[in-house]
Amino acid sequence: MKKIFSVLVAMVLCFVPIFAQAQEVATPYYLHIRSMAHLFDIDEQNSYGLVDAHITIKSGASCSAKATVQREINGVWRNVIAYTETGTTSAMISEDPYLSQGYKYKCVFTFTVYDSSGNVIEQKTFTSQEVDYR
Repeated sequence: MKKIFSVLVAMVLCFVPIFAQAQEVATPYYLHIRSMAHLFDIDEQNSYGLVDAHITIKSGASCSAKATVQREINGVWRNVIAYTETGTTSAMISEDPYLSQGYKYKCVFTFTVYDSSGNVIEQKTFTSQEVDYR
């Protein structure tokens, strides 16, 4: 009985490092992106959107931040306006577009890192919350 118990304990101890490794892999990790931030909202007093995006990179030749404001029309999301900024170590968007009342809006943010040949080596996309501006 002691021998079976010892074998079971040994087997459990063998699998502990595997579980720990799997947990680390599940955590987001970016090879080239150092930080990303994004914000979308609507200032209802003056009908202007707040579109902000920022990326900084650890490595890579260049990066870009893209923000596409979308409006819902009859259940379909359509692009209203898009902004793209590029840079070598960082890129930033800070825009305040006029938005018409009577619609739902959201913003899709795409952060991209390129190598020296212009190939995409890392990319992350986020979609903001929907803002009902009726």
